[in-house]
Amino acid sequence: MKVIKIGRSSENDIVISETFISRQHALLMVDNSGKIRIRDLDSTSGTYVNGNRIQEEALAQDDEVRLGTYRLDLRRCLESSVSDQQDALPAPSGDIRKTITIGRNPSNTIVLPFADVSGEHAVLTVFKNGEVVIKDKQSMNGIKVNGVAVTQKKLVKGDTVTLSASHQVQWEAAVYGKPTKKLLIPAIAALVLLLCGVWLFFMKEKMMPVSVVEKYANSVVIIRNDYVYEVDLGDGEKSYFTKTDKGFEQYDARKNKPLSISGTGFFVSADGKIMTNRHVALPWNYDENSEALKEFLDKKITLALTQLEQSKSNAMIGNLLGRKINIFPWIKNIHDLNNVKIIISGKSLYLGIGLNDTFIDADSKNDFTGCLVLRDSGDKKIDVALLQIKTKTLPQKVKEYIHLEDAIVDKQLLKPGMKLIMIGYPNGFDFGQTTDGLKVSFQEGTLSRAPDDINLGHNLPSVPGASGSPLFNVQGQLVAITNEQLANTQTFNHAILAKHAVELYQSKK
Repeated sequence: MKVIKIGRSSENDIVISETFISRQHALLMVDNSGKIRIRDLDSTSGTYVNGNRIQEEALAQDDEVRLGTYRLDLRRCLESSVSDQQDALPAPSGDIRKTITIGRNPSNTIVLPFADVSGEHAVLTVFKNGEVVIKDKQSMNGIKVNGVAVTQKKLVKGDTVTLSASHQVQWEAAVYGKPTKKLLIPAIAALVLLLCGVWLFFMKEKMMPVSVVEKYANSVVIIRNDYVYEVDLGDGEKSYFTKTDKGFEQYDARKNKPLSISGTGFFVSADGKIMTNRHVALPWNYDENSEALKEFLDKKITLALTQLEQSKSNAMIGNLLGRKINIFPWIKNIHDLNNVKIIISGKSLYLGIGLNDTFIDADSKNDFTGCLVLRDSGDKKIDVALLQIKTKTLPQKVKEYIHLEDAIVDKQLLKPGMKLIMIGYPNGFDFGQTTDGLKVSFQEGTLSRAPDDINLGHNLPSVPGASGSPLFNVQGQLVAITNEQLANTQTFNHAILAKHAVELYQSKK
């Protein structure tokens, strides 16, 4: 059996340098028949297979595996493991002359300060016999040798090594210590960046993000929305539906439960107004269930029409036999059903918020503060909505709210590479709940794509629960509100520009 250790510690076979990854996070186990299992090692942020938290689970090649919010590339892990066996290093550790680390972090030997380079991207191992091997350290965007993607490769002089799309590594200068004039300027630049990085490391607590975190930690809330689908058939009465393991059912509090989602919001006024995503406040406008429910009801109507037509035909036959049956009720019902226009919307049965550093029972409404939707953008693309707690006052523990008048509303001020700080609840209660109560999460990242008129791109986690999280610059000004993760990616996400939150707040619609 092949066992692959995964975690933050350098002792693992696969190293993932993210703060929420445990030092020994999980094991991948491949038996002699090729069957794969994954086992969680009591990690803090958990191991998930197809969205479900697991302790140990059998895997298929197309399963989605996440460690906390990090999406694990299962195929690449297995290939890396095979590569480690087939393209073996000279085995004895005593034969190693030196190792050279490469990545974005200032602590690396070779520093490449680019957003698409991982913090610890790759490592060069130099052996006493002169062999040099480069190995990918489970980076997000990989390495290439002479244009070919590899996970591990022996190098010879003249080989071209690039990280991510196009960042060339001057590996020969680092290995052989003979920089040419051409390499001198990059070397000096790397030294300057390293010194700057060390300075920033010691100065960042004075600059950011501690002041932002301490100021706004209690201003950011987790949102719970229990809702049902509202169906209007045009007859003056409305019906309510939920979705269970059995499919769509008419909602009955005694027999089934409403749907429920969690998200993030943040206080923007002294009277308890809360900004969040529109899809958190009005989820039925965004999910695929509305269309599926319409198809479900269409089938029900078609079946009812078939039964009415059969009953009408039976009545007409009865009349031919002299029974004198009034068929007009059937005719009217058939006419009415043929003219039904199904309108599907939704209704929140309970909308409430939970506060940072409090004990919350996610299944109990008693631990939440009730709120309501004041208004929304009215546009599916402009994903912002304004809530307000019913007491119209800030909770006692909230000493500060996020001032929208200070928000960055000029998109020309938003440049790729800008440092961003996110405060929110990625993975909702699953990640936010601790033995000490509900804890808000803080993440640092960068603006990765220049904004258009609606949103910007960033590389911060954007998983269910994080929707509605505020993004700040290092000065603590609101920049955007995270709302969307691009499909099949981990670090390419969207956020709605702060100007749309400001416009909604100032509107009176």
